[in-house]
Amino acid sequence: MAQPVKDITLQSLITEGKNPRGIPASKFIEDVDEFLADGVTVETALGAFNELYSKYKYMETSFERSKNVYKSKIPEIEQTLELIKLMIKKEEEDEKMITNYSLCDTIYAAAEVDTSCKKVFLWVGASTMVEYGYEEAVALLETQ
Repeated sequence: MAQPVKDITLQSLITEGKNPRGIPASKFIEDVDEFLADGVTVETALGAFNELYSKYKYMETSFERSKNVYKSKIPEIEQTLELIKLMIKKEEEDEKMITNYSLCDTIYAAAEVDTSCKKVFLWVGASTMVEYGYEEAVALLETQ
């Protein structure tokens, strides 16, 4: 009677759990002969490591993509912060604030902004806009 082939899963073969973000930690193989003596073929081991490597590369690409998205938002956040500080200044000096409002790519209209309400609306993501007081908005944008 033939012995059943060991069920070797990718997880137990090459990883040692996961970190808090769910990224698997790769095992360090000190003795390759001992590792392969457990019934693991070279092809199985290489296939498992190649699969794990491709997962790491996918995670790296995903991280780089999200990092670039956040980097691209920095100028917009800085402009918004600058605008809110200007609104605070105009409100303190009791001056009118006139701005050019973009209607579309090439058409602008002059608009008077009421700074006495001391509130702004910020897009926070997921098609959601939230109302903040000036101080709250400045604090939020400076931490972002």
